[in-house]
Amino acid sequence: MSSPPAKKPKLSLPPPPATDGGESDDDLDTDTKLGILSSLFSLVEHEVLLEVLITAEGSLETAQKILGGGGAMEAAPQNSKRGIASSSGAQASLSSYLPAATSSSSTINTSNTSNTNNTNNNNGISSLMPRPQKGKPLLLFKPEHVAALTPCTLITGFLQGEVANELLLELVREAQGFVKKGSREVRFVLWGKEVWSRHTSALYVRGEGVEGEGGGYVEEGEDVWYTYSGMKEQKKRVFTERMERVTELVEEKVREVISERISPPIPLEMGRKKYESPHPWKTNAAIVNCYDGGAESVGWHADQVTYLGPMTTIASVSLGVGREFGLKRQSAAEGEEDGVVKVWLPHNSLLIMEAGTQEEWKHCIYPAPSVSTHPLSGSKRINITYRYYRPSLAPKYLPRCKCEPEPLPGVLRAVMDKRSGNYGRYFWSCQGAYQGRGESGEGCGWFEWAEWDAEGEVKGWRERRKEEREKETGWGRMGVAKRVESDGGEGSLQR
Repeated sequence: MSSPPAKKPKLSLPPPPATDGGESDDDLDTDTKLGILSSLFSLVEHEVLLEVLITAEGSLETAQKILGGGGAMEAAPQNSKRGIASSSGAQASLSSYLPAATSSSSTINTSNTSNTNNTNNNNGISSLMPRPQKGKPLLLFKPEHVAALTPCTLITGFLQGEVANELLLELVREAQGFVKKGSREVRFVLWGKEVWSRHTSALYVRGEGVEGEGGGYVEEGEDVWYTYSGMKEQKKRVFTERMERVTELVEEKVREVISERISPPIPLEMGRKKYESPHPWKTNAAIVNCYDGGAESVGWHADQVTYLGPMTTIASVSLGVGREFGLKRQSAAEGEEDGVVKVWLPHNSLLIMEAGTQEEWKHCIYPAPSVSTHPLSGSKRINITYRYYRPSLAPKYLPRCKCEPEPLPGVLRAVMDKRSGNYGRYFWSCQGAYQGRGESGEGCGWFEWAEWDAEGEVKGWRERRKEEREKETGWGRMGVAKRVESDGGEGSLQR
């Protein structure tokens, strides 16, 4: 009789770095040093600052001398061959706006792994924050700054170093096949505008994916998983074993961040947003992106929520080359600044885009004139965006447009113009424009308001699904028998 296979050790997050109360040059991490240099030389792009810091072997003093700054706030060099932004559109570093720390000031927790950076913990620092202004992007390195100015949570040093490196190498190998059939096209349309996607990507599903949760994403007799931009996508890839183990850590951290936002003393109705799911966050699919070099990027967009539903949370793991992640509001209310925030996403970082980010904000990955190569991935950046595809929003349950000869499942959008009386409402519309359908190439023009229950599920879906299951199993036919749900959920017969 063979012995059972040994259990694989469960991955764990790295412990927070030890601190001794002091903060010498050697005690600062690379991101903090870059933030300081950026505040001193605000016209120099971060790629150049990083190269200088590496050349200076991590010494801030030496890096300042290389950059030509003998004094703390001397002007940035004006004759560098590359990396200098024009003065009219120069990006600022947040550090230049914040008061210097004193012995009496409160300490900000900058631990990479223990600080979940929810807005409740950042009310104090938020009051000190400048708002991003048009034409002057605000570059953020520190997690607490990201939490104070955006609806996102940034966690650096997320995984154990060896785990992050192994996952990076595995996905770099996987990415060699992303250009084959089944991967995302390089050009697509989001929110009515053409978006160039100068990178490759592929869809991964977790085990049985949503098929294990009620089905509806695979058509009978086909290997079709769902439609994107009105076209059917093939289910080609399943989470690797290493991805699965890391995914468990992602779920754990996302749940922790969300629970801190909605836990006492914050009342649930204030912490949880309208239509946000009350259930513990989980993921059943991920899009893995590969950006090879600074020229590969993706334009401004919000992720399509057709299969995700309202107020969804998306978690994004970055591996390999660090890149700038842009964020800007979809529509700024009166008195709000609508400038751009740039978040630096280093290797082994986790960015959590919380409920409302896809509705109220747009994001992008900026092209870069050059990138600092990573020792394992070279010029490549791997990005894993985890999301949860709801069984209730599978294509078979979605309302259909009026396109001929074949109506398409609707695409879900939200009204985000704050001047509109329908601000915050969701609607279904035709996605035939993705295929150039209709006389004008813009689809059939079909439109329908979406209605949700308190948990963010489509109204009436549970009843439809119950009827469907009864037909599949024979329950309820001709009134001969009906299912009576017991407290245990197993049900019994009543004749």
